[in-house]
Formats: sequence, C-alpha cells, structure tokens
Amino acid sequence: PLRFNPGKIGTAARMEEIRYSINEIFASVQGEGLLAGTPAVFVRLQGCPLHCPWCDTKYSWKEDGSGTAKIPLSEVLVKDSRPRSADATLDELVNLILERWPRIPLVVITGGEPAEQPIRPLTERLIAAGKRVSLETSGFLEIDVAPETFVTVSPKITVPGGRVLDSALERADEVKMVIGDESDLAALDAITDKIPESTPISLQPLSMEESAASLCFRTAVERGGRYRVSVQLHKVLRVR
Repeated sequence: PLRFNPGKIGTAARMEEIRYSINEIFASVQGEGLLAGTPAVFVRLQGCPLHCPWCDTKYSWKEDGSGTAKIPLSEVLVKDSRPRSADATLDELVNLILERWPRIPLVVITGGEPAEQPIRPLTERLIAAGKRVSLETSGFLEIDVAPETFVTVSPKITVPGGRVLDSALERADEVKMVIGDESDLAALDAITDKIPESTPISLQPLSMEESAASLCFRTAVERGGRYRVSVQLHKVLRVR
C-alpha cells in the first residue's frame, strides 16, 4: 500500500492509487481517553515501527512481506489475533464502514501506527459523510488529517527508538500517556512543556495494574487542572 508521503497525499490525481493495509474493523465503544463510552467503529491499520513490550495488539505490528497473512477484506470483520491484513481502496473502506454501521457516530482510526499510511483522505471522506473521526497515534510520525479530526497522541518515548514529534504534541486534542511507574511519569514530565496548556493529559494505568492505577489516581488528584485518569473501560466491561 501507499505509505505516508505528505507530497502525494490529498491530490485528486492520487486518490485512486491509495490502498490501505487493514488488520481489523469492528464496532464497540471507545474505552480510553476523553471520548470513552462513545459507540465507535474501530479501523485498525496494519504496521507499527515501535513494538512496545506492553502492546495488547502485537498482531498489528508486522508489515506485508514479513509474515503477515493476506486476507480478503471481508475477513477483517472477524476477530483474529494472528498477524494478517487486507488491502482496500479508499472507496472500499469508506463504503464498508458506512454501509455496515450507518448509526454509529464515531470512527476511530488506530493501529499499529496509523500515521504510516495516508489517512488524510480517509478522515476527509468520513467527515464529509457525517461521521466524527478520531485518530490514535504515538506521534512518532507527522500527523496529516482533516482539521476536524480529534487527535489522541499517546507518546511511546520509553521504548528503544521511541520519540514523539513536537508538531504532534501541538496538534493533539488529548495526550494519553501509559503509566506503569514513576519513570513513565518522569518521561511525561520531560515533554510537558511541549504540550499546549489547554490540552488535556490522560494518565492510563499500564495493563490496568493496581500499582499503576494508584499512581495515576494520586497524580491526577495532586496535580488537578488538565490531568485525568483514563481507565480502559472496555477491559472493565470485558468487551472488545
């Protein structure tokens, strides 16, 4: 599939060439961050360069040609934890979402790392069709989406090779940091001055561990202001 290239994205001449590598598509509720509880269609794109050890979607890491099974687009609607992907054009992907889930208001584009792929046309098309669109990204790559897109940046700066771009922090509507211990909190504090003061910061306990949850709770209460705790609601409800 066509990978992220700001010089090529958004032009009519290139629209017919765009193909997305998709791991899975499913309907649930948003379980994390400021939009928690909202019914949503999740579009999980395939591929991620970071490989965080705590990742609960490791099956979305591998790229095509490195062990990822190729499947028909219809099979992305079936849950499977094996590395796999289907290719779809912009029209195929948007039509699938609109036809199958016409009443669900929110589409969450996630991964993997979705910014590896040309997501601006996808966000533009979905918003034009009346959907609210949210992007979940590590901020490792430049963010190119429709202006109306709600952007959650979840920095992965404590893993080898991890980084978050200043431009991603500036664009974020929410920064959501996975917190396991004090070192993660210190890593967040090291980039806080790059986050606009009006941007909420959600602290998400690593794997919902009790010690991590306690740290997030204490920190949010002590600091107040824009800090909040992001509980993984889907895990509490035991839904996908």
